[in-house]
Amino acid sequence: MDSKELTRNADFKSEIFTGDEYCSNPVIQSFVSIGSKITLTFNTDGIQPVRSSPKSLWPILCTINELPYDFVDKFILLSSLWHCESKPGSDSFMKPFIDEMRHLYESGVEWHDKHGNKQVTKVLALICICDSPARCVLCEMTQFNGEFGCTFCLHPTETARKEFAKADVRVYPFISPIPPTRTHATTLTAANASTENDRIDGLIGLSRLFLLTQFDIIKGMVPDSMHAAWLGVSKQFITLFLESTGKPFYMGSQADIAAMDNTLLGVQPINEMLRTPRSLKFRSFFKATEYRNVSLFYSVVLFKDRLPLPNLKHWLLFVNAMRLLFKKKIKPSHIELARALIVNFIIGVQDFYGSAHVSYNVHLLFHMVDYVKMWGAPWRSSAFLFEHVGGVMAKRFHGSTHVNKQIFSSFFAANALKRFAINHIPNASAEIQQLYEELDCNVLPRHGIPSETIGKGHVHNNTHNLKFERG
Repeated sequence: MDSKELTRNADFKSEIFTGDEYCSNPVIQSFVSIGSKITLTFNTDGIQPVRSSPKSLWPILCTINELPYDFVDKFILLSSLWHCESKPGSDSFMKPFIDEMRHLYESGVEWHDKHGNKQVTKVLALICICDSPARCVLCEMTQFNGEFGCTFCLHPTETARKEFAKADVRVYPFISPIPPTRTHATTLTAANASTENDRIDGLIGLSRLFLLTQFDIIKGMVPDSMHAAWLGVSKQFITLFLESTGKPFYMGSQADIAAMDNTLLGVQPINEMLRTPRSLKFRSFFKATEYRNVSLFYSVVLFKDRLPLPNLKHWLLFVNAMRLLFKKKIKPSHIELARALIVNFIIGVQDFYGSAHVSYNVHLLFHMVDYVKMWGAPWRSSAFLFEHVGGVMAKRFHGSTHVNKQIFSSFFAANALKRFAINHIPNASAEIQQLYEELDCNVLPRHGIPSETIGKGHVHNNTHNLKFERG
């Protein structure tokens, strides 16, 4: 059954093509329902490949939305690559990508099938995934720590002072009535009238993304669970519990850490969970997957009998909401229950810890629920895969000159080898085929999403399968 058939039959949310926006938006449906068409998710983020150099890499990577999750990593597109000492300007950085997408939408790309027949496939960019600072830059909006800094709604924000902090911070307390959601049309109107010194609803000016064909600058910018939930909320509260000396919820004494480490380091995770637990002493070095695993799988056992019961129950609101949203198949009832849990979690943050802890990442949880309805499960539209590929790219060059050319040449050579293998490996002996399969599948380590609770199982990342467009 192909993705278009799945969209008609799905009564749950999982892949991007099961989301309401993909299934019900007439513009998207009119595009994908006729002829050979694909839609893309694109991502950009900075990579610091060499600590001794101020230069960073800024790739634009794309994945194909119609592919099931288990195959997405095999067809990653590199659209462009920026290598510089400072962050690229959004206009010059995005222009080549947007120009290419407009051309692919109108004229498509020509290719030949296995019978030699010429085919034309048209392309539409639907979704952008990036962290909050990059999202604000791409949308030409005030950063999230400023007034009207949310790229999804018109929350005015408030200022609050954290204990021992030297300055106020911007916070997003839960308010009623709920602030209105931004729309593409209202954002365009406000952006047209805004300037750097005279901002309307947090907008600085017109974003180049308004030129991306059929792209909705609000619905298309999906909140990323990797940054918001795991490196955001999970890290924020685990740090709070372990470092707030003197607070009723403090459980970071040497004895507490030692006892929790004794439990944590004794865990033998299933094979799909590639990262084994590390000591909480090293929490400042934890990756997003480690914060995710601690939150979803270990925290109930670790925090029980240490965290006061009201605080533990409040923490479990977040844990259970994420458990529901990261299921393999998310039912409508799961989404609404997750929404209720998240609302109560946000309100509880204010009650238990003060409004100074209602960070932007806490606020983003509220919007994440709406985007699950629009575009499917968060595990399908997160930055995990893009971040991993970015790390691989950082190892694809030597020295500091012609870095872009080195990276592209390396991947073009890998793709040439892949094409050679397609023609010759099937005719090789079983031993040679097995050897090639082992070498091909182990170029990148798997970064798993384990079990029914977190989605679709593991992924075999494979750089030989990366496909690249001209930069």
